[in-house]
Amino acid sequence: VVKRNGQWEKFSTKEYKEAVDNFSYGLLEGGFQKGDKIATVSNNRPEWNMLDMGLSQIGGIHVPIYPNISNEEYEHIFQHSESKYLVLSSKEQYDKIKPIADKIKNIEKVYLFDSVQGIPNWSEIVESGKLHNNKHQDKLLQLKESIQPNDLCSIIYTSGTTGLSKGVMLSHNNFISNVLDCKH
Repeated sequence: VVKRNGQWEKFSTKEYKEAVDNFSYGLLEGGFQKGDKIATVSNNRPEWNMLDMGLSQIGGIHVPIYPNISNEEYEHIFQHSESKYLVLSSKEQYDKIKPIADKIKNIEKVYLFDSVQGIPNWSEIVESGKLHNNKHQDKLLQLKESIQPNDLCSIIYTSGTTGLSKGVMLSHNNFISNVLDCKH
């Protein structure tokens, strides 16, 4: 659930899985390959999680970025991570960060989670996935089966004591081990 404009919005498990799978199909339709990266600058929201899971199940790599870093840090992370897409939360972030992203050759497209007229929205990828899901179902299964525990899943940039942020590479196994450790 998420509270938006004073109203609770609920997502069933079925709706969540459909959004995740359709996001994966949409990425595949757009030419995404295992190992391609998406950077996000976002607040906490269900769509972030759907993007994260949809990307990871095709072997993509998520680069979540703090929303309150300097322009120099954004530029460094966008370039260093080699992210193909950038997804931002809001129009305010778009106005601040899009000019930085425009300078980075590897960023092909910038999307928003919020719906703003004239700005590409992440739901366009989901809708493309809905239209082309039959075309990519086998590919999605193949990719899911090909993912190994030590395959890269996420790069989290942390501020160090000196210089620019360093990328911490996390594998699928890093996340699974945390889940398993919570059981004890």
